[in-house]
Amino acid sequence: GQITERLTRAVDQIGSENVDVRIGGIYALERIGRNSAADRFTVQFILGAFVRNHAPWHVDAPGGPEHPTATIEQRPSLRLVAPDVQTAVAVLARRHPSPNVLPPNPFGGRLFLSRVDLRGLEIYRGRLVNTHLQFSNLARSRLPGTQLDRSIMTSADLRECQLDGAGLVDTDLSHAYLSGANLRGADLRRATLHGTDLRDADLTDAVLTGALADSTTRWPSGFDAERLQQAGVVTT
Repeated sequence: GQITERLTRAVDQIGSENVDVRIGGIYALERIGRNSAADRFTVQFILGAFVRNHAPWHVDAPGGPEHPTATIEQRPSLRLVAPDVQTAVAVLARRHPSPNVLPPNPFGGRLFLSRVDLRGLEIYRGRLVNTHLQFSNLARSRLPGTQLDRSIMTSADLRECQLDGAGLVDTDLSHAYLSGANLRGADLRRATLHGTDLRDADLTDAVLTGALADSTTRWPSGFDAERLQQAGVVTT
């Protein structure tokens, strides 16, 4: 009964017009997730919906934004532009895995953040594995050391993104925009890179073993066929 009452109060808070109240509600939901394993997926679902509703990126919708944008906008950190959205994603990035409780999680723990505007997001060594980020805009975000393994990031805008040391194992980056991104030491084993734009990206010490590329993949200067073969890239 206490958990239900706390959950209801927290949901009321994140629906407030006051950004400070919304942030308080987000932290209240995080506390509920820590205290009640059975409610972790519910908290994840609520916070995911909050991000999608408060930071939409309506790609392909009538009057929607150009994707990717013609230029990368010089925008402040998301902490300044939308502190409640920054807080919600930060909480999601440090969430505990949901245990096998009843009723079963129908989505297998997946986090849905597709078509959202997260430009300038800051997450350091977070955990966003198994996340759907199709067509989302994360240009100039700072995500060093963040685990994004097994995520679906097709056509995501990751230009000039800080992904040094990030985990991108088995991640689908097909047709993603990574030009100018910092991928130093990133783990891209078995990542799908069909049609991915990696021009001017820093791939120093990046692990590319088993990464899947094709003739439309655009590599940084110096990544010729011999170098890709040495790195273990599979070109189809």
